[in-house]
Amino acid sequence: MIIPWQSMRICNNPQCSNKSHHAYCDEHRKEAQQRADRQYDKTKRDNQYTDFYKSGEWRLLRKSFIHKNPLCSKCMDKGESVPADVVDHIEEIRDNFDRRLDESNLMSLCHDCHNKKTAIVRTSRQCEYKPTNKKVTIVTGSAGSGKSTYVKKNMQAGDLILDIDYIWMALTGLDMYEKPAHLVDIVIAVRNEICRVLERKLMSENVRAWIITTAKNVDELKRMFNADVITMNVSKEECIERIMNDDRRTKRLDKHIKLVNDWYKKE
Repeated sequence: MIIPWQSMRICNNPQCSNKSHHAYCDEHRKEAQQRADRQYDKTKRDNQYTDFYKSGEWRLLRKSFIHKNPLCSKCMDKGESVPADVVDHIEEIRDNFDRRLDESNLMSLCHDCHNKKTAIVRTSRQCEYKPTNKKVTIVTGSAGSGKSTYVKKNMQAGDLILDIDYIWMALTGLDMYEKPAHLVDIVIAVRNEICRVLERKLMSENVRAWIITTAKNVDELKRMFNADVITMNVSKEECIERIMNDDRRTKRLDKHIKLVNDWYKKE
């Protein structure tokens, strides 16, 4: 039997010009298979979650729990008595499937509170970091939007984090949000010099970096580092609530809330 000869073609990776008899070249074939495996695993997990919510064990637990906890827990926190319609997992089962039947991980909610919580979770998942070939990622958003938390969750050991709040702390020894006005020009100069050094190192070394900023227009930084940009998609109300619950910001609470309001005014 004669097997027809197959011509070589350009690798399907958009940033690669190598040729191969397969869809991907040798360099990118493993990466493509890993993506396919992740997608398969995600589909399998999604089916697992759907099947669980249809299961008899969940329906029995839900009925029992809402009977014992008939009022919306979020409304009760505000001093209101509103009948609950939904039993919700505090920690999402996609994050910890082992706690799916753990009553300490459940709360009763009315439809309005459940819809608000779902919207916040959906927004958070839309912001999840998707690794790329870019060496620098700019994370921007309002005060209280969770930029630093996001970076800490997604960084790797050895990554550089450029956050002006930490530069202030390093240069002054003060708490994170104490920033004497007479030192602003020095802190900005140090930040700018770090950017210049990083720009040079990116040309010759394998360095990964994260730049955390509240600037809304990051076009110049994006061009400078050929960077990805992540904008924290969090509501103004959520940002203010986080700030009010952050003991580090209590001394300058009015200032931080004004920063949030200013960010959302620009939209």
